[in-house]
Amino acid sequence: MKTKETLLAILFIFVTIVSCDKDSNSDKIPTCFNDYFPLHIGDTWEYKNYIRKASVSSTINNKEYTLITSEIFRADTLYDTREDFYRVENGKVYKLYTDQSNEFLFADFTLAEGESWKYTGENMNGDQWNVTVQEKIDFDFGNTVLHNCKPFYYDVPGWADEEQVYVFAPGIGIISNYSPAWGAGDTIQKAKINGITYQF
Repeated sequence: MKTKETLLAILFIFVTIVSCDKDSNSDKIPTCFNDYFPLHIGDTWEYKNYIRKASVSSTINNKEYTLITSEIFRADTLYDTREDFYRVENGKVYKLYTDQSNEFLFADFTLAEGESWKYTGENMNGDQWNVTVQEKIDFDFGNTVLHNCKPFYYDVPGWADEEQVYVFAPGIGIISNYSPAWGAGDTIQKAKINGITYQF
């Protein structure tokens, strides 16, 4: 009998640990690892200068990816369009190289503050990017605060002014990207995730 009770207690603790937390102050946005980069078909992210949309799923190299199309605007005119394939597995975001020969680890939400990883960039020099997990933050839009946001610092040692910080919010995805060197970036204004619209 005690063995059965012990097993039930262990099961309860395990389920509690792996379940998503919910913050009542953040419109019940989930905070599971995978939810830092949602990939539902039809999801959209609108920023000041560009719009990203998850448009279609494709099987490439025997793996299921979601295509995200980015439309970049300059003075309200479409300036450029790019397409990137992503997939999420166990709290890690993988991005497909443009030639579709392989993938690299774009974001890892299972790592703790201060931990890092490397990946090879897509330019011909094969430069190594270092990505470091920074301290969690509360991102304040003025009328909305998103909690437990995770900033990632992307850097190529030896390069100048290429540093980039991406901030990921649970249940939303990338909410901000900026260059510490240039003091410029972009912040999300509106998102539609799994049919739910969020205004910031």
